[in-house]
Amino acid sequence: MAHVMKSKSSTWTALGMLTALCLCFTEAQATVKPYIVDPSGFSDYNVIVNGNLNLNGSTINGNLGIIGGNLSSSNQDTINGSVGYTSNSFSINSSVKVAEGTSRDLSLNPETAAASGFSKTIGNFTATQILTGNYNNLTLTAGTGDLNVISLTNSSSNINGSVTLVGDARDVFYINVSSNLSINNVVLDGVDAKNVYWNILGGNVNLSGTLAGTILSYNSGQALNINNVTLEGNIYGNSLNMSNTTVNGVSLTEALENEAMAPEASSVYAVGIFGAFLAGSYLKHNLLRRRQGLREASQAA
Repeated sequence: MAHVMKSKSSTWTALGMLTALCLCFTEAQATVKPYIVDPSGFSDYNVIVNGNLNLNGSTINGNLGIIGGNLSSSNQDTINGSVGYTSNSFSINSSVKVAEGTSRDLSLNPETAAASGFSKTIGNFTATQILTGNYNNLTLTAGTGDLNVISLTNSSSNINGSVTLVGDARDVFYINVSSNLSINNVVLDGVDAKNVYWNILGGNVNLSGTLAGTILSYNSGQALNINNVTLEGNIYGNSLNMSNTTVNGVSLTEALENEAMAPEASSVYAVGIFGAFLAGSYLKHNLLRRRQGLREASQAA
């Protein structure tokens, strides 16, 4: 009988640990962040222009896509990647050096739609911080969650000068702008450039200096002018005029993969294993008490 009870105790302990581990795994899977909007639908290109692209002494380190427009240049310009286009009448100046060649790519049409939809989606997110005043040398610090939705939508609001984003590599910044924006420097303090999106929805935008993050301007209703900029990020928008600028493209899908599983997952596993141990010990203790009770009852009889 004692052997049977011991066997049952071991069985219950094992079942308890297995159940806890299964629950632990389920919990870890549940930590996938629901707010991460998938950018993979437009991630084949680091710069996509829906219209004409005018370059003047600029370099794009990444792939360039042009929809329905042409690529013109008034100086020596370099594309360290490939150039895709959609128009049968596409033309490119001989002064533009393309490292990996040019080709017609009709997949650019759905990629543009995906980028525009991405912009609209994050533009409708509830703001975690609303900026309503005039700001010089602004510092934005990540909140308690990993998602930070910054809203600059008041027509009388302005950001001028430098912007510093403070956080860590898990933090995502969606910055929705429909007011005036004039930035000459972006400093990332622990934040990854792959996780920063400047979503231009309107207003007057003037960008210069050293910047970081992906610029979305499809829904701004205007051409984007970028002069004397070094950008660690991507650009997706309407007609683009770029002078003396370097774009160092980033991998957006890599950022998505990094964000897919919350870092707390390992902690969840540790807690689950500890819980399994406690559950098994509890069940074993109760079975031993039951066996003792049966022995005492037998002796009393």
